[in-house]
Amino acid sequence: MRISIQSFLLIFLLAIGLTVFVSGLIVQPIDAAVTSCTASVNISSAQPNTSATFIFTINNTDSVDMRWFKITQPFTGVNATSIGIGGWTKENNTTNSVIYGGTLNPSGSINPEVTNTIGDIAGSSGNWTIEASDDVSGANPFTCSGSLGLTITSEAADTTAPVISSIAVSNITTSQATITWTTDENSNSFIGYGVESEIYSFSKSDDTMTTSHNLTLDTSIAANTTYYYYLCSSDTAGNQACSGEGSFTTASAGSTTTTTSTTTTTTVTATPTPTPTPTPVPVDKTPPRVTIKTDLSTPFELAPVITGRATDNKAVTSIEYSTDGGKNWLPVDEIGSVGTSKTDFEFAPFLNEDGNYPIQVRAQDKRGNTGKSKEIILVIDRLPPLVGGNLISMGPQPLMPNNGGTVVALAGLEQKITLSAVGGPTAIDLFVGEQKIPLEYSPETSLWSGFLDLNKVGTYTLTTKAIDGAKNKTTRNLNTVQVVKAGKIIDQKTGLAINKGKIKVFTQNAQTQLWNLWDAKAFSQSNPQTLDSDGRYQFFLPPGTYYLQIESAGFTTAKSQIFILGKSRPINADFALEDGRAIRLGPLKLALPSFLQKTLKIDLTLPEIENSVTNNSNLIGEIAANFSLTDEGEQFDLSNLRGQTSIVSFVSTWSPPAIEQISIINQLAKSRSLPVVMVTTQETKSKLAIFRQRGNYQTPIWVDPDGELVEKYQLATLPTHFVLDRRGKIVQILTQVLNESQFSALLLAAY
Repeated sequence: MRISIQSFLLIFLLAIGLTVFVSGLIVQPIDAAVTSCTASVNISSAQPNTSATFIFTINNTDSVDMRWFKITQPFTGVNATSIGIGGWTKENNTTNSVIYGGTLNPSGSINPEVTNTIGDIAGSSGNWTIEASDDVSGANPFTCSGSLGLTITSEAADTTAPVISSIAVSNITTSQATITWTTDENSNSFIGYGVESEIYSFSKSDDTMTTSHNLTLDTSIAANTTYYYYLCSSDTAGNQACSGEGSFTTASAGSTTTTTSTTTTTTVTATPTPTPTPTPVPVDKTPPRVTIKTDLSTPFELAPVITGRATDNKAVTSIEYSTDGGKNWLPVDEIGSVGTSKTDFEFAPFLNEDGNYPIQVRAQDKRGNTGKSKEIILVIDRLPPLVGGNLISMGPQPLMPNNGGTVVALAGLEQKITLSAVGGPTAIDLFVGEQKIPLEYSPETSLWSGFLDLNKVGTYTLTTKAIDGAKNKTTRNLNTVQVVKAGKIIDQKTGLAINKGKIKVFTQNAQTQLWNLWDAKAFSQSNPQTLDSDGRYQFFLPPGTYYLQIESAGFTTAKSQIFILGKSRPINADFALEDGRAIRLGPLKLALPSFLQKTLKIDLTLPEIENSVTNNSNLIGEIAANFSLTDEGEQFDLSNLRGQTSIVSFVSTWSPPAIEQISIINQLAKSRSLPVVMVTTQETKSKLAIFRQRGNYQTPIWVDPDGELVEKYQLATLPTHFVLDRRGKIVQILTQVLNESQFSALLLAAY
């Protein structure tokens, strides 16, 4: 049989096509749905008619990214009221909670918190359902496995104290005695004892939960001595029962030991020679009563002398006060009559800064009973609440504004804002346009912070509204944030978004010159990133050398040109991918494996950045506002800089860029005379002294504790540098970390 050349070619092409088709099935990457995840919840039981917050741990045990989760209530009567998790879009109703818009990489985990109200459903039980999907819309969800049970308990809270009975003293010798008793439920054991009635200088305890209690007293036990004691037991719910006072007398030295055991439900007296049980002596359990007389209902500029009275049925032995909610206590300055049943007291708390201070006084009697006064808020109000400098950051990466005061951010990435304030604010709200973000106060750092989650492209002015305990209110504009669009990957031929694929960032190690996948987790980002439904991605990279690589099924793998960043900035360039090599057989398109990569040009041009409405450029050309600051007898006056070009650098001890600037100036001052003056605002002299000692900083740093210069110099970001000419006129303002050559250039230009 003869085959025509045309037929032979057709058969040959079909064979090649089939081979390529099979090969494509083997090597062509396929986007797989989620097939593995685990989950757990921190609370497995709850009371009816309460509110509870459940913290879930969801683990990505798959090899694909997860971008959508749904948490469904275990049964009717458990109603979700809110869900909390940063960096994700949240949707909530009474029966389930959904989060999406973020990315959970393989081997990663997230911890959403769902608050629920629990109805009158005692005895109900069931399991939470956790579903995960690699699709932002929740397509083909997979149900995670794990410990997700919830039971609504039907037992009422235990409010009944144990019943103590069968108290007995035995094995009395010259140096010890054993006391036993029983309780009607498991509870711990405690005995207080001493050589005076109602004064128990020693104690013995055992935390073992039992109904049979046995403690041997062998500390500070002497021969031929009468000891007074009482005992207590507490159950697992914390309910405590105590006995009345009992006594026993130890054996005389050199005598034969006699053991006496007596049983009673209240108290026991046992001696080497048995005697009748005495009438129980009631134990003093009445704490002192403490009242504060001074009227603290109105604000004070300086802490007043606070007076009050303490009374007790026996005698008051000590009085202390607290200004921080009971964390620390100090003795009052004066007590009228120690050891009497009624005494007056007074003290002047050492409080210099504005704030709301919870004042509480406590008194003790000789039995150790403690009574506390009602907590009263003392408001120290010298200044209105004043917001100072702020720092916007992404993980450890500070986002410094341009010289117009504008910070560039990237849509879809969360930023943290931290700021200082004086004047004792009780609340500070940050407004981004119409969005209100309550800031949280940290007593450890005395700073306020919150998170910006800006998903829409645009320019936003950051405004704070603060209120203090005296109801003083202030409003202040900070920086402007310009949110730029995310990058986009499209099909070069059709112009449509490519929504299946990954984009990776590689960075070059400065020492080894080797290329590695950039570690994004340290910067609160993910790498690689899965393209979203619109083909978008977003990276905010620190200084370094990088290139991007883009992979998508059916397209030629592409990588960007190598690019170098001198400062942190968003990467939002758009890329167009070419079709991969393929052979068409009629309507079928068979992808051919490609071992080539196409290098794409990357556009690092950002849109024109707008200047902030709060920039301090209006100060340029003006004579710098004069100020004088003192420290340990030394004084600095700005007017002393007249006649030379100089720089005033406003810094802080809490902002990483400002701390870096302090270190640079300190090093420069060791080798040369540098006309740079550092000033920190809204910080105390004591805090600065500790900071300088820890860092061994020798260069002077002047303190403006009340933040008077914040408004005069319109400060928002630290460090901010004001370059002054010889007449004291401001010729340039910069918000960045400067090195030696930059300082020299600025001073030379201002000359």
